[in-house]
Amino acid sequence: MSEPLLQQHQFGTAKDYHELNAGAHRNPPKNLNAPALVWHVAFWTKTDQNKSDPSQIKRTLDTFILGLCGTVATKVGAVELSPCISNVRLLFDCVCRDTSFVEEAITLDDRQRDVFESTRRAVSVKFKWRDLDVAIRFEIHTEFLSISTFIELDKERKGAPYSELPALNENIRRIRDYFESGDKDLAVPIGKYFFRDFWQSYENEILSNASLKPLMQANPFKQVFADFRGLILSEQVVRFPGTEDFLAKDAPLIWGGAAKSKFLPLFQDQRRYECAVNYVLDGRAFYMSTLGPQLPSIQVTDRIPLEFIVYANQRSLESKTIVNKWQLGRVVGRLLHLGTLRLCALRHVTLLHEAGRELAQLDESTQKAREAIAAIETKKTGTALGRSEIDNEKVMELIGAAHKKLNDITGEFLKKTGNGLLYRIERSRYYVKQFYENADLLRAVRLEGDQPYDQFIRRRLGSEFDFIDRLGIRYERATRNMVTLDQNYLSMKANQIDEDIHTIQKYGELFLLGALVPYYVTHLLVLICGDGFSLTIAANVWIAFIAVAIANFFKVPSKIRKAFGIRELIAILAIVLLVAGFYLGWPFEAMLWNRQHERQEQKQKETAEVGILKRVLERLSSDDLRVVPAIDPGAPKGNPAPNSRAPDKAGN
Repeated sequence: MSEPLLQQHQFGTAKDYHELNAGAHRNPPKNLNAPALVWHVAFWTKTDQNKSDPSQIKRTLDTFILGLCGTVATKVGAVELSPCISNVRLLFDCVCRDTSFVEEAITLDDRQRDVFESTRRAVSVKFKWRDLDVAIRFEIHTEFLSISTFIELDKERKGAPYSELPALNENIRRIRDYFESGDKDLAVPIGKYFFRDFWQSYENEILSNASLKPLMQANPFKQVFADFRGLILSEQVVRFPGTEDFLAKDAPLIWGGAAKSKFLPLFQDQRRYECAVNYVLDGRAFYMSTLGPQLPSIQVTDRIPLEFIVYANQRSLESKTIVNKWQLGRVVGRLLHLGTLRLCALRHVTLLHEAGRELAQLDESTQKAREAIAAIETKKTGTALGRSEIDNEKVMELIGAAHKKLNDITGEFLKKTGNGLLYRIERSRYYVKQFYENADLLRAVRLEGDQPYDQFIRRRLGSEFDFIDRLGIRYERATRNMVTLDQNYLSMKANQIDEDIHTIQKYGELFLLGALVPYYVTHLLVLICGDGFSLTIAANVWIAFIAVAIANFFKVPSKIRKAFGIRELIAILAIVLLVAGFYLGWPFEAMLWNRQHERQEQKQKETAEVGILKRVLERLSSDDLRVVPAIDPGAPKGNPAPNSRAPDKAGN
């Protein structure tokens, strides 16, 4: 029997097939059953003191994970480290066999390499501690890494005893009594245990190994900026009136008020906190958080964690699933992610305010530079700088001062934070956008009298988010202003060069029309008309061209064109041509008369020469001593023919 078509691979497989198809499912949320405890800690991976590259951060985290797994395996037994593909555990920067927690050099196949080189994934550690299901989730992001610990108190729903921790069992019993009796004196110690004391005992037993302490005191583990402690409850602990009516009959949401009155006393110093309270998952779950602590007077070394409670109706009275473990895990994971995003959006907010004040002072420098450029371009006096002080060097000095001011702002921010100003603003914008987009996925419903989570953040931090966004706009405008200043200065210099060239051309045209052209025109006309009128021609030509040159120099034609209409211009042109015709036409008439006079003189000269010849011949013919051959005036000049002879007295 032949194999199915898909297993035979009749079609070729793309190189990135496994990467693309596994990418959507590579980072699933933690499925969670209530009741549970959650501890989420986030660390900056890059600060002004820590400029390690990402590979160093990954290697440090891998060392911590392997050390933690080795410690837990020694104390409690089996440890599951994932992702694990084909008996190879894949961490962030190293791999190991599934039989040990020691880094090894292993050649990875294509499926393993696709996961190992992924840009977005998580590493999870799971084990049982004191009969409790513990899952630790490690994630690395662009600027931070996070460690989220989930401890499910009664995953199998076996009931008491819930664990091997007597204090935990006792506090679970006490919280049940509190929900039944409503005795608020029990609430404060219960909340203190679940949000503080329990995690202290967890740290002392799991994270106190000597091999882990040096890592926890080094970068990046000493750069904690988020500490969230959560208590996840369900109807297994307490059921509120009105829930079944809402779930079964689509009745109005009223059970949140009773939940709020029960949960609020669990927060320590509740009078110091302003809480965000709202339904999630369209009313099937409930969220409450101490987002607004008023910072009571405590030790500087003590952190004030953010405390929150999530209550979910996982099952109805008929044991029907309302909120399954995947939904609950997604809600809790999204709440942790949202809390981290809102804090990341405010990173270096004090320095951003300082940069904003410096940018406000930058406007004064750019304004002075613009005024100087405008004063030079318009050549006006009476400016704030003083006309005598405004020149190219002054403009360059003012533009350089503006550039230096902007460079000082960005350079000082870079020196203090290790990041550029625009990069910090863009990252903040990204975190804010991701926050609001993920907040919509909670499907929050308002509880009357309280603010939902997203509205609480918008009211408390919306002004800061808006300030950072507008600071980015101001910074971008400042950089554009610098470019505009440079372009205006270059344009001003180009205009000055054009003006200089135009001035040279203007005087060149004056010299050309007023000197060179009339000189050559006069010479040409004298050759045509004759030397007799050279003075008259020279005077007329030079006067005419000098007048044209002066009119062109002072732009008289353009001024006349602006002052008069088209008809007036035609009339003026006709008059000018008529006057010019009378003024310049008579030399040409004189030239014609001179030609005729020369012809007459030539004829008279020829006639005189003929008369002279006749008289000479007569005198020669009267002389008897010499015989002179007859000369015909019309015959060609030259010697007479050798066979010619003189006529006798008889004329023969």
